[in-house]
Amino acid sequence: MTGPRASEATTGSWDSADWLRSRAEESGAFVATDRWQRARLVEILSEHAPPSASSRARLLADPSCVAVVTGQQPAVGGGPLYTLVKSAHAIAIAQGLSDSGRTAVPVFWCASEDHDAGEADHADIIARDGTVRRFRGDIGDSRRSLRHRPAMPWWPGLIDHCRSHLGPGAGSAFLEGFAPNPDEGMGAWLCRLIAALFARHGLVCVEAHRLRPLWIDAMRSALERWPAEELSTLRQRLLAGGASDAFGELSEPTVFADRADARTRLDRAAAIALASNDPSSLSPGAPLRPILQQIALPAAISVVGPGELAYHSFIAPLYATLGAQPPVLVARCSVVLVPPWIRRAAERWGIDAGDIRADSVAPTVPTDRNDLDDTLARLEEAIANLASTAEAHKDLQPTVDRLGRIAASFRNRVQRSRRRSAALPPFGPLVATLWPRAQPQERVMSLFQAIWQAGPGIADQLVDAAARTPPGGAHALHF
Repeated sequence: MTGPRASEATTGSWDSADWLRSRAEESGAFVATDRWQRARLVEILSEHAPPSASSRARLLADPSCVAVVTGQQPAVGGGPLYTLVKSAHAIAIAQGLSDSGRTAVPVFWCASEDHDAGEADHADIIARDGTVRRFRGDIGDSRRSLRHRPAMPWWPGLIDHCRSHLGPGAGSAFLEGFAPNPDEGMGAWLCRLIAALFARHGLVCVEAHRLRPLWIDAMRSALERWPAEELSTLRQRLLAGGASDAFGELSEPTVFADRADARTRLDRAAAIALASNDPSSLSPGAPLRPILQQIALPAAISVVGPGELAYHSFIAPLYATLGAQPPVLVARCSVVLVPPWIRRAAERWGIDAGDIRADSVAPTVPTDRNDLDDTLARLEEAIANLASTAEAHKDLQPTVDRLGRIAASFRNRVQRSRRRSAALPPFGPLVATLWPRAQPQERVMSLFQAIWQAGPGIADQLVDAAARTPPGGAHALHF
């Protein structure tokens, strides 16, 4: 048994029906072994699910039914926008498989066992001028996993932060009414929020720790039969081929004791002892998590981000060692949200907002060429000639560089003056909103902001967008 296979890249035109038919056929072979504890799985998934998700979860009792899984750790405000994008993409694929004859259930795996406070303690809000306004919430300073950290302490501050930097929005009332319960953990709150947003689609949300009873035997096998040599050989081959090192040397299982006061790394001896004395406290690290996911869920397809896609290459031997059926890995699509004012501003500039990139510069403001343009062109040509001459005089180079910056600044001022005369909006905020910090918007913008501004209906719009976008493709969503 090999590791998971990445779905083929889609280039040029994309036939979604043909792609889904191929995945549906592959799913038939995937479920042929039927090695899952389906009755217990349905019981666990239904225990905390709303009615729409509970009825969908019960479909997994059928040995021919598959899951389409995606996941993410929780964070203040829920996490980055791509958490919703991944969920929407999993839903779209599950719906497509079901329409193609293979019943499929979308599942969101909430990785609330993580304890990385640096990734989870903030929410980034993109203000109308394109600046990123970070809210840092109180999640405590211990090493407790996120499921043990209550969401309520940061809630009032985030609401005030959004009111201050975003003003009223289409979803502000929805979010203000979705406050965490007094002792509700960050993972439980995120599951409740995402289940509510995608209720029409029956997305099943589950915190990973609830599935521990389904994979405890596989965890014991990992502790006893860890394939250190195979993992090391594979790692060396991947590194020699230019891959980035995902985990370092995996000489023994990465396992933690997950208790209410802390999540603590265990060596193998301590982990084996805990597996006998308190197995419900065993928590896997990142290398083991995808394998145990497959032990618990009949996930024929896993929708993953770029980082997850890369690190799966390093853990392939674990599937065979633990007898896990590997999924097909599908690169999540990418979605950029285009608010109405960005669309209108782009139209004023005569461009499509979806064509704006991180390095886009303002189009030249149309104007009749005049003496100023000719003079500026001659100045820039003279500076270029000076730069060529100064190459032999290193002491002159700083002055020539400064002249170049002054000329560029002057040209920008001319453009700005003409933009104002033409009543065009500033171009910088367009780029900064769609590509904050020169990164894809979905990696920076909090999903909380997306809901606040676009309303809870953004979830359905994301599903529609994902259904029309190939794996790894991009979509500009106007709301």
